[in-house]
Amino acid sequence: MGTRQAILVLGMHRSGTSTVTRVLSMLGAALPARLMPAAKANELGFFEPDAIVRIHDTLLERVGSSWHDHRPLDLAGPARDEAVHALAEAMGHDYGDAPLAVVKDPRICRLLPLWRNVLAQVGREPLAVLVHRPATEVAASLTARDHLPGEQGLLLWLRHALEAEFHSRTMPRFILSYD
Repeated sequence: MGTRQAILVLGMHRSGTSTVTRVLSMLGAALPARLMPAAKANELGFFEPDAIVRIHDTLLERVGSSWHDHRPLDLAGPARDEAVHALAEAMGHDYGDAPLAVVKDPRICRLLPLWRNVLAQVGREPLAVLVHRPATEVAASLTARDHLPGEQGLLLWLRHALEAEFHSRTMPRFILSYD
């Protein structure tokens, strides 16, 4: 069996990661077996692994955070270890032996160090696609969808962009402008 890889689509919420993920799947990367359902905010679909998003939300809650918290995360301790185990199981269920998987959840920008362990456990090499959309556009979209103050959207964009860039430096990566 050849090398199995996982493309991690990294970008802030509302930055075009759903579109990029869908295009990657059309080019042959496997989507998860259990997709998050489409919603009014994204009628064509998010193309996110439903179980993985739930694990991420549980982990963030356990460490006193959420997807819309821009503060630094403390991911040490049992919550982290339990999440790595649960994410590895979810990867196996959702992607099986697919040679190339595409995994998208904006939370991965903040959880990338943890994901390196997950991918090592499931025998997949990480590849990163960083999706860039201007911060002001993302913040405006978050205000429209979630009623978040513009300043909070800008801080979230900055936190996601900086952590994704920093933690993906040692893996093969491609930076894509959503424009």
